[in-house]
Amino acid sequence: MKKTVLTVMMVLTIVSGLFASGSTEVTRAWFEADKLADAAVKYLPSQRSATLEIEGGNTYQAEASYDVRNADLLFRKVSGDSEVFDLLDTLSDGFILTPFEDDAVDVDKKYVRSEELDRRTCLVYEADTAVFESIFFYGKRQGGELIGYDDGDTDGSVKITLWLDAATGEIVREVISYDELSFLPYLTLNQDVRFGSENGLIVPTEVVTTGHFRRSAAKSFSLYEDINFTITEERSGYTKMESYTHE
Repeated sequence: MKKTVLTVMMVLTIVSGLFASGSTEVTRAWFEADKLADAAVKYLPSQRSATLEIEGGNTYQAEASYDVRNADLLFRKVSGDSEVFDLLDTLSDGFILTPFEDDAVDVDKKYVRSEELDRRTCLVYEADTAVFESIFFYGKRQGGELIGYDDGDTDGSVKITLWLDAATGEIVREVISYDELSFLPYLTLNQDVRFGSENGLIVPTEVVTTGHFRRSAAKSFSLYEDINFTITEERSGYTKMESYTHE
């Protein structure tokens, strides 16, 4: 009997140690990811190429180059089909939300599992996030509609799933779902973002945005069309812009 009790106590001690170790690893990875996100907050891609596919319709392609002048002026040149960036500009200025954004109103996060991704051991987290809609546009004063928040708590309408490298805390992948955004009628978005390293920064390099919205099909009476679209985008050439913040 005594031997059995000792065995049980040893097992409990080992299990307790494993949970403590896991908790430390989970906390450390999140903390490191936060530092890496802060380091990249003033950088934006100087090159973006994007393909817009309308379900049952046409495919459009465009490229945009960005030039920072005098540290606080941003200029852009778009080539190709203007429809691509016309739609992208409606949604944001290219800003990719993470739960590490300093101006997030609230973040309710939890660790869910460990998973292999791109030959890396990743810790997977889910984060319900609340932000003001102004955060998506550089230079816009904080305010507008508060999304992802209801009755004093996050409401699940802005949900972020993160894959963080267990060893370094680097963001490897992020999937963001937005429900009922105010930018377009009945707009929902899903973004699948892959991150990479560029000049020591961890930044978004590939973004696939899948969305749905409604538009009027006739001016004289109530006829509508539901539009489903996918935008596949690549980003590179990250450059620093001192005033590039989203508040």
